[in-house]
Amino acid sequence: VLSIAICAILAGAKSFIAIGQWSQSTSQATRKRLKCWKNPNTNRYTAPSEPTIRRVMGAVDATAIDNALGRWFLSLAPNNEDIAIDGKAMCGAIRENKKPLYLMSAFLHQQGFSVAQRPVDSKSNEITAARPLLSNLQLAGRIITADALHTQKNSLDSSLKRKKPTTILSSKTTSPI
Repeated sequence: VLSIAICAILAGAKSFIAIGQWSQSTSQATRKRLKCWKNPNTNRYTAPSEPTIRRVMGAVDATAIDNALGRWFLSLAPNNEDIAIDGKAMCGAIRENKKPLYLMSAFLHQQGFSVAQRPVDSKSNEITAARPLLSNLQLAGRIITADALHTQKNSLDSSLKRKKPTTILSSKTTSPI
């Protein structure tokens, strides 16, 4: 089910219904490659239905999958590809406390893939979210770019020193590093 969901999302599916529709449109060869269940009575591979996809996706650890995919995307990228970190408010996403949802993301400049993301705590800011965001990434030899916000003392120091990337932070003339 996870392999079907990932392929459908990569193909542009944006809802459980769309994932289910993509799943049903796959060929027998694709279903076999994606390890779908083989019905012993018909000898055909059966794609998961939308309710099954919804149930399984609701039970998985989304953070673990996100981390695994991010590490995989990073492993496919050239070792010299830059990584940008930035925080953005998610359009239309509102927390239970009625405040907007902010995500901190690390993404590959050229590929456009997000290799890590995490929500910014509603009582916090991008500075505190950046450290754990980068903690699981292999950064040696990569250029990391970030907003001027991260030029504050100790913003990224502890998480980057041991990983040995080249860091470029934009700065305003009023805020020397």
